[in-house]
Amino acid sequence: MRINLRFVARCSIPVFFMLLAGCMTTLPDSALNLGEAPKPQVNDKKAILYVYRPHAIPILWSPSIDIDKTPYASLPNRGFTWFYVEPGEHEIHINWPFLSGGPSVRFPGKFEAGKTYAYEVTGSMSVGYNQITISGRAKEIALSDAMSLMQACCKYAPSNQPETTAGK
Repeated sequence: MRINLRFVARCSIPVFFMLLAGCMTTLPDSALNLGEAPKPQVNDKKAILYVYRPHAIPILWSPSIDIDKTPYASLPNRGFTWFYVEPGEHEIHINWPFLSGGPSVRFPGKFEAGKTYAYEVTGSMSVGYNQITISGRAKEIALSDAMSLMQACCKYAPSNQPETTAGK
């Protein structure tokens, strides 16, 4: 058996950086689960958007979630968040840090005031001869299914919106 040292070196560098920065992107054990987290109040002026990440590679990095280039949240692995969104069409951007090697994902979203939406962020990595491939995606999930999945997997990661931290 022959070992390709160049391949090992190329794989080792990204893994080293992932491990180096990974400790700061996980949720603490004290993070709230879905039943304990603050709840959004449905209103006729804005939509509510839940985003969760049950398991997405790169595991140790948190992507930022931007709506129309405005950062709304950072989402660690096994985390969920929610925030209010103005009604209408928006560009949603799941932006992985450069060193993670994860691809950024952009997709359009159309939201109606008074409605609640849920998106799941997933990712995978495959290692082949002389290459590593990381892929990612986000997809809309039926709200009832998303709530069940978030309850089972995820802890609350507050968004950047001040109103998401008030009241339960």
